[in-house]
Amino acid sequence: MNNPRNRFRAQSSFPRNFTIPAMALALSMTVFSGIGAADQSEMAKLQASDGAYSDAFGTSVSISGDYAIVGAPNDDEGVVTNSGCAYVFKREAGTWNEKVKLLAPDRSFSDLFGYSVSISGDYAIVGKPWDDNTGTNYGSAYVYHRVGEAWNLAVKLVALAGENVSDGGPNDFFGSAVAINGDYAIVGAPNHDDEVYGADAGAAYIYQRSGEDWNQVAKLRETDTFGAAGDLFGTSVAITSENAVVGAPRYDFDGNSDIGGAFVFNRSGDSWTNIFGPVSNMGGAAGDEFGGSVAIEGNFALAGAQKYDAEGGLTDAGFAMLIEEPWDNGIWVSQDHHLLEPSEIGASDYFGVSVARSGDKAVVGSLAYITGTGAVYVFQESSTEDNWPQMVRLVASDNAWGFGAAVGVDGQYVIVGAKHSEAAYIFDLLGGQTPSSLTPAVPLLLLGD
Repeated sequence: MNNPRNRFRAQSSFPRNFTIPAMALALSMTVFSGIGAADQSEMAKLQASDGAYSDAFGTSVSISGDYAIVGAPNDDEGVVTNSGCAYVFKREAGTWNEKVKLLAPDRSFSDLFGYSVSISGDYAIVGKPWDDNTGTNYGSAYVYHRVGEAWNLAVKLVALAGENVSDGGPNDFFGSAVAINGDYAIVGAPNHDDEVYGADAGAAYIYQRSGEDWNQVAKLRETDTFGAAGDLFGTSVAITSENAVVGAPRYDFDGNSDIGGAFVFNRSGDSWTNIFGPVSNMGGAAGDEFGGSVAIEGNFALAGAQKYDAEGGLTDAGFAMLIEEPWDNGIWVSQDHHLLEPSEIGASDYFGVSVARSGDKAVVGSLAYITGTGAVYVFQESSTEDNWPQMVRLVASDNAWGFGAAVGVDGQYVIVGAKHSEAAYIFDLLGGQTPSSLTPAVPLLLLGD
């Protein structure tokens, strides 16, 4: 049984078996160095007021408007070790202040509440994948509702097969990935044993808000043609009111084990249907784990493959790609110009370990950034050309270890987690500069050259 505790790797879709040409990947992943991309340091460093070493504060992050949420899944609450927590921060007069510490009311040892988090408007969701709620490591997720300055628990979510009938199982790790957007939430259970595909095939569950109730409206699975045991579908999830994207980083294609894939689902009324994916790429190889991270907003989804080996022997350099629905008709496409090219890349960078989307921005985390301290790359859709050049590279002023493992973005604000440094960092992309004043990275070798 694959245990996500031992594979902290997460946290695109294409027409059936869509392939990316090998030449396009080779060109896009050429090593870039000394390009002179603009660097930017944080406006705020967030830490828990009662934090302790090894809380893993910064494992998960999310931001929405004036609020940000940070997970600390190894927090000890009293004698309850590794029960976990999440902290909500608010921007007030340009300063980010801690407002509340969220705890599961039924916390227990090693629940890892806060392993995943997401926030949207007045609602936040927190995953607790090691919750033994009806059996060992079934997992759960908690939705909180902000009223004034109070964040009240609205509901505890679990996987259901029917009214009051559990769909969970031992070691499903439901809650390993969560996302919330408006009236919809999605929760991944990557180790769910599928009745057709087998052990650890994975699943994801969608919930819709009605008043103060959150009701399960769909269970997402891999399509009948492509599902298989061990795919870990649900390792990463993202959702809008119309579409959802789910990553399956251990998906096998064309003899390449764990090349990875991602699936796009579209909502029609109360039904959610897989309309796009899985993706695999001709230039990729076994172990790439594409779909280990996913994001979606509007007509663009984004997926990362942190273990992709780039040209020149750059093992685990990583890559990330956008997928577009250009005609608003349910048809998603991806082309060469949707590959996101960082200003530099090296072996063991794990570019694509985390991704996020907002407006015309795509954000991609990289753990190593050549020197080993991590970096986050922000790409902005060009207003004149059909591409997404790098806008800025974000770095921590204190060279935080693990910087980039988790990212979130909303408008001009980006949040970055650094769990090994017990910190999270917030960046203002405008921050005294206008977008046009930021120096874009110019790739050494352009696609199509």
